[in-house]
Amino acid sequence: VANAVWSSGGAVQTAAGRIYFEMPANSRLTRWNGYICSGTVATDTRTDASVIITAAHCVYDDAYKAFARNVMFIPNQAGTTGAGTDLDCSNDPIGCWVPSYGVVDADWATRSWPNNIPWDYAFYVVPTTGARQAGLNAANDSLEIAAGSLAISFSAPTAGATSTALGYSGSEDPKFMYCQEGLGTTGSANWWLGSCGLTGGSSGGPWTANGGSLRAASRSR
Repeated sequence: VANAVWSSGGAVQTAAGRIYFEMPANSRLTRWNGYICSGTVATDTRTDASVIITAAHCVYDDAYKAFARNVMFIPNQAGTTGAGTDLDCSNDPIGCWVPSYGVVDADWATRSWPNNIPWDYAFYVVPTTGARQAGLNAANDSLEIAAGSLAISFSAPTAGATSTALGYSGSEDPKFMYCQEGLGTTGSANWWLGSCGLTGGSSGGPWTANGGSLRAASRSR
């Protein structure tokens, strides 16, 4: 399956969402451009915050050495009443959520592409209070309660195992898309789905295995 519309709904659709953010367009950080990625609320034991797992290039620009700004997470954006990605949170089913900060690995931040590929994963941390913007059905300030979450699997991947990658392909905005095939590898640090047709915007979306646990953040670029 390559870049097909996800029609099964469920916990993965509500926990996953679109990430809108801005990255610098020059080394002086005087110009910034808007971009889109995907991410997923991960199950954790914190009660004061929720954690979104995504790709590092959706959080930190390794070329200009700067964190993204004006970040907004839109869970279940496929349910929007709008025409596509926008900054209007009132037309999204669970609203929009503003993280306090992002976290990347030091090896991602201090190296440059493609030498930092093994560390292309990251997290946005969303506080329990004050982060939610208006939404159609949003009634709780805790992102993890409002959107649900998926558990992260830390078990070693198995080559050839059927895996599903999901995300918000920019070419199909605002639809939630997926691909599915056997897991391949080009080395122990680079697992991939070689025929996956998800496009830009799906980066950071969940890869699921073992009945729905998060395998990793997808690293399309």
